[in-house]
Amino acid sequence: MTTVGKYKAAIFDCDGTLVDSESIWMTMIQEVLLQHHLEPHPEFVEEFRGITSTKAAQKIALHTGKSTDEVKDALDVEYSARLGSGSVPMANASTFLHALHGAVPIAVASNGRREDVEALLSTTGLIGFIDVIVTIEDVTQGKPAPDLFELACKRLAVQPAHSVVFEDSLIGVGAAKAAKCNVIGMTTDPVVEAEAGNIAPGFDCLDVKITGQEFYVQIKDRILK
Repeated sequence: MTTVGKYKAAIFDCDGTLVDSESIWMTMIQEVLLQHHLEPHPEFVEEFRGITSTKAAQKIALHTGKSTDEVKDALDVEYSARLGSGSVPMANASTFLHALHGAVPIAVASNGRREDVEALLSTTGLIGFIDVIVTIEDVTQGKPAPDLFELACKRLAVQPAHSVVFEDSLIGVGAAKAAKCNVIGMTTDPVVEAEAGNIAPGFDCLDVKITGQEFYVQIKDRILK
């Protein structure tokens, strides 16, 4: 077990980190590509992981002749409809948040729309642990720009260097590092591991040690870079 820290605030991505909803988005993207007669090659589909619906719409519109706004509106409506079923918290996410709750400030910083993020956190019972929610509507640029994490730190009243971000995507890890936050990659993807350095396959591999208004994260059975 390796201990990293000390931190004064925790910031979490939502889709794929706290909530098992990224698979819903990726499945939808594959189906939408087919509807537009675009071949859903794995490499192409992977480009849609973790990006905003605007960025996704731009990619699709480029190949279809439809306007970005038209594609984006359709994506937003379809994704929101699909979130009503099948969204569950990631394993042990609730336990991990409970360990931090009340001891240190907690934020969610997501490329998603506020209505979707709040719905996901409410449906999964996680919203009560969260002090601040920052979404794509709150910033000029989403991830991979650092804006979301910078704003989350500002609203939590902590310096980025005193925070730790939990992220599952490569663009999210890049955004956290660009914001000068510490980061733990919540994935087994070796590409994300190379970028994040600190990595854990899931919350069951993490423990928290609270000391006053700060905390350490203990990562089980990992050698951190």
